[in-house]
Amino acid sequence: MYKLSISLAAIVLSEHASAHNLNLRGALRGAASSSYSSDVNGTSLSLGDGSTPLNEYGFLMTHDSATGYLNSRRRLSEVEGTATEQVGGVVNDWAITQSTGFGGQLGCGARAFDVRPYQKDDGSIIMHHGDVKVDHSFTEAIQEVIDWANSNTDELVLLYLSHFDGASTCETEVKAAMATLGVHVAACSELSGLTVDGAMTLGALSGGGRVLATDGCVAENYDSSITCYKNPFSVEKFQKTEGGDKGANGDVQFLGFDTCYGDDMTTRNSMYAYLDTVAAMTPSSDGTLNMAQGHWQSDSYSVTAGTLSGSSLLKDEESSQLNSVLASDKVAGYAHLNLLEVDNVCDGGLELLAAIRARA
Repeated sequence: MYKLSISLAAIVLSEHASAHNLNLRGALRGAASSSYSSDVNGTSLSLGDGSTPLNEYGFLMTHDSATGYLNSRRRLSEVEGTATEQVGGVVNDWAITQSTGFGGQLGCGARAFDVRPYQKDDGSIIMHHGDVKVDHSFTEAIQEVIDWANSNTDELVLLYLSHFDGASTCETEVKAAMATLGVHVAACSELSGLTVDGAMTLGALSGGGRVLATDGCVAENYDSSITCYKNPFSVEKFQKTEGGDKGANGDVQFLGFDTCYGDDMTTRNSMYAYLDTVAAMTPSSDGTLNMAQGHWQSDSYSVTAGTLSGSSLLKDEESSQLNSVLASDKVAGYAHLNLLEVDNVCDGGLELLAAIRARA
C-alpha cells in the first residue's frame, strides 16, 4: 500500500462500458466435426474439435484493440498556431490498452478483437476508446486481420463490433465496409447452435482465411470495481489514523491506496474472484458469447493514483503480471472460458493462448 500527499483534483478518465445480455433466437449449426491446428513461433497450438459450440470455445481477446494504433506518449503540438487534435500524455496512458496494431496483436496470440468504430463527419470510419478517437482507418485495421488469416488458414479470428459512435450512419457504414472486405457480420440469431466448424464456414474468406464478425451478441460481464488501485479506508478513518487534514481548497491532502502490484493482494484477489465467477457461468443456450474481462478497469480514483505512481494501463498489466498469472495459475482451472479479454497482449499473450487451448 502506498501513502501519498495528493489532491483529488486530478485528471479523470472513465471507460464507459455496458453489458450486452441479449435474447437470441434462430439456429445455425456446423457441418461434420473437424479439427484444426496451427503453428505459432514454432509452437503447435491446436484449435481443437470443430464440434465444440462457439460460445464454449476459448479465445484470447484484446481489450479496446484499436488503441494499439495510438502513440503512448504523443504530446500536443502546434500546427500553424493551433493545437492539433492529437491526444497525448496522461490521457493516452489511461486510454491505450495494447502496444501494437491488429497484425501485431495476432502475432502476440490474439484471436478475437474488441472493435469500436467511429464515423467522422467526413464519412470516414476510424475507431475509439470512449471519448478518445483512434484516428486510424477501420478498413486498414481489418485488412491486417484478413491478411494474417489468409496466411494462417487453420485459425479462426473473431471481431466483436460494438459501441458504434460518431455519425448516426456508423453501424450501417461499418457493415457495408465489412461486406466490401468480404467479412461476414453475423446476426445474433446465427449464433444459436453455432459450432467452431460452423463459424469457420460462416467466416470463410476468398483468400482461404477464416474471420467472423458479430454485431454485439456478447455478454460483457463488466464490473467497474475491478481496478488496480483502491483506497482501503474511508477518508475520515484515514485522516484520523494518519493525522491528515484538508487543504485550504477543501481537497483531501492525504490518501492511501492498495495497488495490483504491491505486497497487498486485495486488488488482485478481487480480480481472481471476478474471473472465477464468470468462469463458473453456464454457457448460454442461445449462443451468446461470454466475455471474462481479465484486465484492470479505470475510474477517477484509479487514474489519479496510477498517474501519481507513474503508471499506465500497459504498465499496470506488466507490474501486476496479470497475463502471466492467468496463463500459469488460473486458466487451467476454469470450468468455462469463451472470450478472455486482456490488456497488453504482447506481454505473455502466446503463453496465455497456449494455456487457453490446452483446456480443450
